[in-house]
Amino acid sequence: MSILEYNGGAIIGMTGKNCVAIACDTRLGLQQQTVSCDFQKIFKMNDKLMLGVTGLATDVLTLQQLLKFKLNMYKLREEREMKPETFSWLLTSVLYEKRFGPYFTEPVVAGLNEKNEVLDHPNTSAQCHTSKPRHATRKSPDAKRLKLQHPTTRVP
Repeated sequence: MSILEYNGGAIIGMTGKNCVAIACDTRLGLQQQTVSCDFQKIFKMNDKLMLGVTGLATDVLTLQQLLKFKLNMYKLREEREMKPETFSWLLTSVLYEKRFGPYFTEPVVAGLNEKNEVLDHPNTSAQCHTSKPRHATRKSPDAKRLKLQHPTTRVP
C-alpha cells in the first residue's frame, strides 16, 4: 500500500471557457476506517486562485499553510497579488525542495489570470516524486526574483 492511499482522497480539476473548477471528496480516513466527513482539501489562495490537495492529511495541511505563508509574503513584498502561473512555479519549487523527504500529496492548481483566461501551465501533480521538475528549463517572468528555477538552470 502506498502512503498516498493511507488517508485516501480523490480530486479533479476542470477548465472551461474563462472558468475553472476543482472538485474533491471531503472524507478523511485511516485506510478503510472513516475518521471525518468534513476534511478540507480545497483552499482559496486568493480571488482567482484555488489549490486542491489530496494525500497524507498532515502533509496536506502543512503544504497548504506553507504556500499560504509564501503567498502572503509575496503580497507584502511585491504589493500585488501573485499570478496563477507564478503560484504554480512556487508550488513546483516547494515540492522540488522536499524531493528527498517529499510531501506525500497530489496538488491541483486552478486559476485565472488578469484577463480571466485559464491558467496555462503544466500540471504540478506528482512533482514531489520526480527527481527534477518536468518544466525546469521553462522561464517564468518572476522566476529570477523568486529564485524558482531549477538549481542547474541559469537565469539571465
